[in-house]
Amino acid sequence: MKWIRYLRRLERNKPDSISTVISYGIQRSGSTLIYQALKQVFPQANVIKTHDFIYHKDYKVVATYRDFRDVLISMWRTLLSKGTKENIAKVIRLTEPDISSKQDFSSMTNEEVVERANWIKCHLSEVLDKYKEVDQHNVLWMQYELFYNNFDYIFSRLSSFFQICIDEGKKNKIKEDCSIEANRRRAYKLKDFSEYDPLTHIHGHHIYEGRVGFWKEFLTSEQKEISRTILGSALERYGYEL
Repeated sequence: MKWIRYLRRLERNKPDSISTVISYGIQRSGSTLIYQALKQVFPQANVIKTHDFIYHKDYKVVATYRDFRDVLISMWRTLLSKGTKENIAKVIRLTEPDISSKQDFSSMTNEEVVERANWIKCHLSEVLDKYKEVDQHNVLWMQYELFYNNFDYIFSRLSSFFQICIDEGKKNKIKEDCSIEANRRRAYKLKDFSEYDPLTHIHGHHIYEGRVGFWKEFLTSEQKEISRTILGSALERYGYEL
């Protein structure tokens, strides 16, 4: 009987009953993909994409986060893509799958690791952690490592949180329109990360490998220790191994 009541409630709730959704994510945590999916699930709603703290008791929030060491590397790559041809060429080499993570190009310096890690630590205290302090009935937490390349997981979480049904036709369209391949094609049409498509929120050089745990291969032993020192408590707080 409990499941029957649950299914009936899903049938009563309609996507067009949602007026405003906050799509938040720390940078480079897959928030653009979630935003794109939300826009299609709730075509009539005002879906606000942000990297800042925006909250209202009447709005639902979908918040994405990712291992902060992978965030660190991905942010560094986007900074590389802005500006010089040499930097852009380096970013292209970084994304080619047949080149190992440290061949033929310079990796991050220790100073760059410190700079990015401190920025992330500041962002966590000023933004991400604040979403932990509000009414958690209004916040859906989406961990990158669980939803990366897994649309069925995304649909399941959205359906449960918003108490709605997403029909199979819409699911298939979202899978097609929001796939890594589709977004990579959009990104290739743009010069660098400073150019972006306001409809999909895709930037030039937006899509890299996206692999989970890439930091283990990319960072040196010394840089891993630096990131552990600066971000250790935050990593533990959000359930990541040190």
